[in-house]
Amino acid sequence: METADGLYSPAGQILRAPNGSTQHFAATTLSLTAEYSFGRGLVFTAIHTIGKPEAFMNETGPDDDLHFTELTVQYRF
Repeated sequence: METADGLYSPAGQILRAPNGSTQHFAATTLSLTAEYSFGRGLVFTAIHTIGKPEAFMNETGPDDDLHFTELTVQYRF
């Protein structure tokens, strides 16, 4: 297993270099999702994710807790 690797974005760009760390775990996350249909074809979705940084994040830079919220409205016709 490669240990001199980093943390990447979905597009493949490096977000955080290893800086000598050999740790494998970046974060533990929990996501909560709620969805509501306002009738035929209109759906509202809310997602909130919280995360606790693990060893890799602790060793390679700032390691604040993670919070991410996504709100979407979808209309199908």
